Amino acid sequence: MSLAIIKHMYRITILLIFSFNFSYSQIELEYSLSSDTSEYKYIRNRIKDNEIFIKLDNNNVDALIRRSSLLFSIQEFEKCIKVYNHLITLLPKSNDPYTNRGFCYSYLHKYELALKDFDTAIEMDPTDPVVYFNRAHTEGEIGNHKDAIKDLSKAIFLDSNDAKAYANRGHQKLQLKLYKDALKDYNKAIELIPNYIIAFIARGDVNLEYKKYEDAISDYNIALELNPNITIPYIYIQKGRAKKELNDYNDALLNYNIAINIAPEFESGYYYRALVKNILEDNNGAVEDLSKAIKFNPKIEDFYQERANVYKEMGLLDKEEKDLSKLKELKRQKKK
Repeated sequence: MSLAIIKHMYRITILLIFSFNFSYSQIELEYSLSSDTSEYKYIRNRIKDNEIFIKLDNNNVDALIRRSSLLFSIQEFEKCIKVYNHLITLLPKSNDPYTNRGFCYSYLHKYELALKDFDTAIEMDPTDPVVYFNRAHTEGEIGNHKDAIKDLSKAIFLDSNDAKAYANRGHQKLQLKLYKDALKDYNKAIELIPNYIIAFIARGDVNLEYKKYEDAISDYNIALELNPNITIPYIYIQKGRAKKELNDYNDALLNYNIAINIAPEFESGYYYRALVKNILEDNNGAVEDLSKAIKFNPKIEDFYQERANVYKEMGLLDKEEKDLSKLKELKRQKKK
């Protein structure tokens, strides 16, 4: 999943995907509309109105482009792909349908098909930075971070003012633990867009890895100041982590509480809060939080390991052994 925009009504560009260095969780910013929102219903009505033009002329390119854009906005990617299939036949010299269809395939985790479409789009127009940008995302998703960096460098060469390309390249470098280089890219992204919230969050993560905890907190606070109504639990979890490292346990708990209030089923909030509770010798509270984390995501090894540690401290050796057995089972499953 990803945060995405449409350029010129038709060009889809994948923005920064957050898949940070957690051993147990991939966190993403995503744009989605609940089916019960007024905006969703408005788009549905626009799709219905637009169908009139398509019924009159099934080869109406403008109407088909509108349909694909509207379907994309509510993340109906399978239906988008069908529209792009038709547009490819109507626009044989345009690389846009391939670029957009590739994005949809990537979102649906059909990475080979996505890469094939991006390759075709680049063959048709090797000077199009958007295609390199989007192909880099797919390469990153399958772990080819070096190839992703090459594509993003090409996108930047073709459009040196694209802040999103710098931010995404910084993200790929972060995955390779190239923290210094990642920091340079995030700084450039922020230079180009001073209110670039995502870049501040990402730069905060680099500072957190660098153990520059005050700088990390500053970046997260700037992101929150830029949008006080932001509802991304990840920011508060990261702030909590930094506060914990500074031994500010009360503020760490406060941030974890905010994250959990925003997303009550977000397992990471409970996990990190449990770590602080354990430090504060609230073993019962730690077990309760770890049990909730396991409930919401029972396949994460760290959760069982940490709960086993707490059980050991409490002298509950039978429960410790049970969690360790579950941990071994998860490790065996991973090897298969």
